[in-house]
Amino acid sequence: MVKLTRSQALEDARDLVEVLVDAHPDPYSGFGGALAFYRGFHTLVKNLPEGGIDSEELCDKLQAFVSQLRDGHTKLFCSGGGRLGLPLTFEVVENGLVVSGYYDPGYAWCIGSRVLEVEGLPVPRLLERVSWSAENEYVKLTELSWRIHSLSNGDTKLGLLTPRGSRVEVRLEHAEYGDLKRPKSRFSLPEPNNRIDLSNIDSAVGVVSDFAFGEVEGIPYFRIDGPLLYREAFEFYAKRMPSVLSAWGVPQPERLLERLEAFEDVFQKVLEEVRSQRRIIFDLRGASGGNSILVPMIVYGLFGYREAVTPREYVVTKRSKLLEAISGSSKEGLGYDFSDEDFYFRVKREGLTEELEEACLRRYNDVLYAVSSGLDKDWRGVDALRVCVATSARTFSAGFDIALSLWKRGAKLLGTTPSQVANCFIDTLPFKLKNSSIEGQVSTKLYVGLPERLPEMNILLRPHVELSYEYYRDSGFDPNATIALCVDELSRTPK
Repeated sequence: MVKLTRSQALEDARDLVEVLVDAHPDPYSGFGGALAFYRGFHTLVKNLPEGGIDSEELCDKLQAFVSQLRDGHTKLFCSGGGRLGLPLTFEVVENGLVVSGYYDPGYAWCIGSRVLEVEGLPVPRLLERVSWSAENEYVKLTELSWRIHSLSNGDTKLGLLTPRGSRVEVRLEHAEYGDLKRPKSRFSLPEPNNRIDLSNIDSAVGVVSDFAFGEVEGIPYFRIDGPLLYREAFEFYAKRMPSVLSAWGVPQPERLLERLEAFEDVFQKVLEEVRSQRRIIFDLRGASGGNSILVPMIVYGLFGYREAVTPREYVVTKRSKLLEAISGSSKEGLGYDFSDEDFYFRVKREGLTEELEEACLRRYNDVLYAVSSGLDKDWRGVDALRVCVATSARTFSAGFDIALSLWKRGAKLLGTTPSQVANCFIDTLPFKLKNSSIEGQVSTKLYVGLPERLPEMNILLRPHVELSYEYYRDSGFDPNATIALCVDELSRTPK
């Protein structure tokens, strides 16, 4: 924590506004326009104390301003309560928090209880007050599930509604706890069997793979976490924007790429089984962010060549001074890059002509290169394929990209509504404020995942079958209740 003079705090506040205006595709609309944006900044500056302010308090004030963008990707990294936590964990079910696990057996009785209040404040009112970056309540609920311990300086008091319908209060001590316990599951899910050796590269000796493949009750099951640690993602950034990796503090020793698994190799094993069974469960419940370069490979393998090369969405990139500084390139100049949007609408008007097909391959070479040497233009995908996608509120960013791409091509979503939305802001760049050393990230692209819904923004992707509290309760609060929904769906004889 750093003590700042008012002048230093003011300089950091101005620098933050400069970053937002420079790099964010649309810093004004969330506020209600440019006038409201600068009025909010004026209010922020006016309320900076004359006697100075510490960096933590300044971060809270600046984050309250940033939260008005209604952009879950643009945020500041303020202190979050340190290492101490609570003896309970929480899951977003329907539109609330439910106790899903415990570290202290003395709290096992809380499993399945719904959180009504935190420190005497009803959860809906609490969500109105917090200044977390979010497009919707699912983002805030997810943040609350992780940060509930940071909302009080001492013990945390919760008001709960137990599965039997009793209202109780429980006071939870902040401490370091041991292993997490959860109710026994009906399923033994496949676990990642590949550990990535990062010894002599990072502080971790081994990192578990982002991917797990196997079967659940005879049905192919593919889990994607992250996704970040796969070779194609790092090759993309090493080729296109190597300085982005260094800006995020990602080490790039010579042999790093050799130690990362290739997604194409993993997915080939998945495809072999899917082509035989013509059904699959994608488990994206833990896919909370990373890199979505793998999406075209998934689409090509499951749905065919034409689907992989036909654009279904587009991005508008803000070319900014921050992007120039990080990418090391200034040849394109400042402003907006609408080329992806123009290309999308040209294909929409003219169809995928031979000329546009070749242009598309060149345009998306960076994300199709991993299979480009083996692209079969006659490949039409797996016939009569049935896909179920397990989602949670933590399905976000790259995980959401996968879910949306599968949904567009007929997959059924089951579980909880993802907190990520279509038609929003994505792809962040890091920054740091000079005086306070507060770090943050700012979106640099408008992502139009559902062009047909424009100008509507922040569109939730509702599951076809929602995990209801009643189903969760009747499963014994099985941590894999959403997988049970998928198994039930794919076990039915197709109509």
